[in-house]
Amino acid sequence: MAKHFGVVGSPISHSLSPAIHNAAYQELGLDWDYEAFEVQAKGLGDFLVSSGSALSGISVTMPLKVEAAKLADVLDEASALLGVSNTLHKVKDVWHGANTDVFGMQMAIKDVTEQHFHSIAILGSGATAKSALYALKDSGARLTVYARDVSNSAQIETLAKALEVDAEISHYQDMSREHDLFINTTPTGSLGSLVLPKQAGWLLNVGYSSDAVDLLDSFDQDRIISGKNMLLWQAVAQIRLFLNGDYSVHLPKEDEVIEAMKAAL
Repeated sequence: MAKHFGVVGSPISHSLSPAIHNAAYQELGLDWDYEAFEVQAKGLGDFLVSSGSALSGISVTMPLKVEAAKLADVLDEASALLGVSNTLHKVKDVWHGANTDVFGMQMAIKDVTEQHFHSIAILGSGATAKSALYALKDSGARLTVYARDVSNSAQIETLAKALEVDAEISHYQDMSREHDLFINTTPTGSLGSLVLPKQAGWLLNVGYSSDAVDLLDSFDQDRIISGKNMLLWQAVAQIRLFLNGDYSVHLPKEDEVIEAMKAAL
């Protein structure tokens, strides 16, 4: 049966999601399609009753992840705790909100290294940073969240307490210590000319942007995990949800599907 899916956010023209989703659908032999929709902040509700009403599932990117969680009728555990959903999928005309960013981060790191991290830095304190904190809650590492505005970080402090995670909150400009792993969750261009000392650890650059040149130059190239890896894995989880209603259930011939998605990146 033909079904329609899409990704929403702003800006959205750069999104790689249509390419990887459509590649997966083709590999699976599904009569499905997926396209990008430019939706501004606070516009998701109107979209869901207009163009979005024809969609069976939606990938949600910035700045709509918090709005998506508020609009969903049913939330998975991570979305309910974080107040952040990057996925909406329709079940009998009811929108379910899910967070596959958590799975995406965990798998992106695991894909590249099995190293145990003792000290992890999360750059940013917004919606994706919350997902990072949740993804790392059982890592056993010492966590530091670096925020642009420490005085506006009450939500992530509250989340850390709810997760029973001892996370320190510091300012961007104090980012001088070495960590085993940095996770950059900040929007494109927000780091400005932030320069770090040369780092021996790993970097997961969630936004897969090369704009943060100074940050990227602080790490050995073979220790930078592209955000494309995270994009791939969170999309795998989304497609599992769209097909099976459960992202713990693997896709048919999933290895081949993932290879097709990688080739489309």
